[in-house]
Amino acid sequence: MTTSNGGTVAGFVAALVVGALLIVGIGYWWGSETTPADKIGLSYGGGPFEGKAFQGIHNPGSGIFFNGLADELYLYPVTQRDASITSDGEAEDKDYGMPDSITGRTSDGVDCIVELVATFKVNTNKVREFHETIGLKYKAWEDEGWGKLLFKNVLPSLSSATYEQCGKFDANTLAKDSTAPNQMALGIAENLKDNINASMGVDDMFCGPEFKMGKDKCPEFEVVVKSIRLPDNVKASLEKQVVAANNSITVQTEAENNRIKAQGETDAAAARAAASDSKNLDFLKVEAMKACAENPNPGACVMILGAGDGVNVNVGP
Repeated sequence: MTTSNGGTVAGFVAALVVGALLIVGIGYWWGSETTPADKIGLSYGGGPFEGKAFQGIHNPGSGIFFNGLADELYLYPVTQRDASITSDGEAEDKDYGMPDSITGRTSDGVDCIVELVATFKVNTNKVREFHETIGLKYKAWEDEGWGKLLFKNVLPSLSSATYEQCGKFDANTLAKDSTAPNQMALGIAENLKDNINASMGVDDMFCGPEFKMGKDKCPEFEVVVKSIRLPDNVKASLEKQVVAANNSITVQTEAENNRIKAQGETDAAAARAAASDSKNLDFLKVEAMKACAENPNPGACVMILGAGDGVNVNVGP
């Protein structure tokens, strides 16, 4: 009987141990996390026995770790991000109200319609500050929240910079100068980083795409102007001006060619006439000399022949 009871107790204890190990295993599995290679993770307490305190940062590509039961892990991208204001719909961040273009005004009062893409990275050195300052407000770790953050904080600075740059060009330059998009892009990018970060309340929260994780340097944003368009009526008017100017150049060229041709013909005629006169003069000279030679009274022979600009007078002896 004792043996039976002992066996029962031992079996019960073994079952408890197995059950406890199973619960621990399930709990560990339930509270385990990983971070993808393109995300950085922020761990915050959130279980039933603790407050929502910051617990640590997990770098991209971290292996499995125990984050805690019901604790939160917020993931933010470490790869290059695009704030896309284009009509092609290719950019991954163009999800929450980002427009297809920004319209400014040229120095001569014409609409300047710009499509562009600004590229940047989250500063991983300040990712906790970013999360607690603005990430929580928009739920920026989610796609929709990230789109809202761009719309509210990045778009206004991009728009303002684009308005300013449009005003530095006239319509004719934008229509004809192939370097205008690059010039405008450089101008937009010049103070963009500082303006965007100031709007979010933390210096260097976003950096340019050349930012390196763990480095202090926070490069400038990069901006590519995809296109600059003018209203159709303005574009048509400028095209007509180009055609008219080209036609005018063609007419002038044809007139000059005709003048040169006519001058050439005049010069050729003059040359032919001069050659003909020279031949006639030589003939007359020969005939006069012949007549003098045949004259029985040589002293009475006089020859007057033109030679160049003067006159030769030959009087016989």
